[in-house]
Amino acid sequence: SGAFLVAYRYSFLDILSRLGLNTGINPKYQDLSFKLHRDLCENWRMELLGIWGKSLLQLDENDASLLTASSTAFLGTALHYDNQAHHWASVRLYANKLRSLSSVEQAGQRAYHEAQDEMRYTLSATWDSRARPNHYWQMGAGCDLYDMQFFSRTARMYVWHVYAQDEYRFSSRWKLRAGWRLQGYSEGSAWTRGQSWAIYGFAMAYQPGSSFGAVLRSTSSDAGA
Repeated sequence: SGAFLVAYRYSFLDILSRLGLNTGINPKYQDLSFKLHRDLCENWRMELLGIWGKSLLQLDENDASLLTASSTAFLGTALHYDNQAHHWASVRLYANKLRSLSSVEQAGQRAYHEAQDEMRYTLSATWDSRARPNHYWQMGAGCDLYDMQFFSRTARMYVWHVYAQDEYRFSSRWKLRAGWRLQGYSEGSAWTRGQSWAIYGFAMAYQPGSSFGAVLRSTSSDAGA
């Protein structure tokens, strides 16, 4: 009535370095993941999954030093319904924490430093139904919430996605689909999902005082216009 899987990894080059063997570049990383599957009753099953990991890479050359580090933690759960005949449904809830750091030092002075902290929550629901042996209809809705902190600034962003479609299967190879999809910054906006990421990405890369920062900031503003 259930199954589970657990996996762990550790940097082999880091192990060699700790044993005194010089391997040159030494990426340090480790991660742990698991997945649990449980049948609740005849038609219902639950899944629980998680991932944790961190990495560190430092490069030293002459009078310059580069440091990049990141860590992530993910936890999610899903509830599935399957009557093995006509209807299938799923509800998913995920939470993901991401931290990253990039730093460059030259001649003992900090030349560049960027720290990012991001928290993402995802809630989605889907429903599939078979009206006839070859005729299916599907619908679903979801929302991603991002809480971000970068360059001592904080931001919050929502991304919505809703869809409904019909599917007719002539064969295993040929299918006909018709429906509609809505994706955007919020339920009342016209921003696409990719456009929202462009606004966020260019704004995240912006640094006050940087000669290239004005271009990044202007590009982010233009994408949202």
